[in-house]
Amino acid sequence: MSRAVRIFALLTALTAFTGCVPNSYLAKTGNPEPPSIPRKIVLIPAEVNVIEISAGGVPEEVEEWSQQASKNLVDAVHREARSGARFEILALPDLNPWEQDILKTHLAMYELVIASVNEYGLSTDSVWRERAPQLHYTVGPGLSFLQEKTGATAAMFIVGEDSVLTGGRLLLMAATVLAFGFPAVPPGHSYFAAGVVDLATGDLLWHNFDWNIARRDLRKPEDANGLVAEVLAAFPVNPSQSRP
Repeated sequence: MSRAVRIFALLTALTAFTGCVPNSYLAKTGNPEPPSIPRKIVLIPAEVNVIEISAGGVPEEVEEWSQQASKNLVDAVHREARSGARFEILALPDLNPWEQDILKTHLAMYELVIASVNEYGLSTDSVWRERAPQLHYTVGPGLSFLQEKTGATAAMFIVGEDSVLTGGRLLLMAATVLAFGFPAVPPGHSYFAAGVVDLATGDLLWHNFDWNIARRDLRKPEDANGLVAEVLAAFPVNPSQSRP
């Protein structure tokens, strides 16, 4: 099963059972003070899929749309970095094939980790809410070479997905509204997640996400800017941070 299909299934379930996006995740340190989030971070290339959903509900990735959405989200993150003193983006250095493979592996691990954070670490269920402070999330220490190459101590991962309905799917949805008074098929959605990982340990320091129904189109720069701004508005800022 492709990544696009897996995320489509997950977000379809979220659409059915979730009413709102929870607060962002901030790692627990065992101390009263929250973890220190470095201001200078390396941005890991976006993993973004844009899928088209047919009248029969079959999702299919459109590569050209995915590339445009990826560019829009990366540009939007840089725009947020330039807009204030919350964080500064350092350039990702040239990587050899071995290092590129390690990076891809950790990106895949990041997606698995944040899926767990979303389901358990940010759960509103009383059982998981009680256990959440003891949960520890990490992608592993394999990215320490980025710290050696850049001097940064943390990296930001960003992932996203957007779904676009075909004309046939839109007609089917309209027909169900006429027949039942509500859409009996899931509408389109957009999803964006960002997180900061400690490069030495791989520990997840902060994570936030947003998904919404038929409100954003990541192929449009203005929509990508809006979604990224909403997610990064929760980026933690240390009071002592200041620009040089």
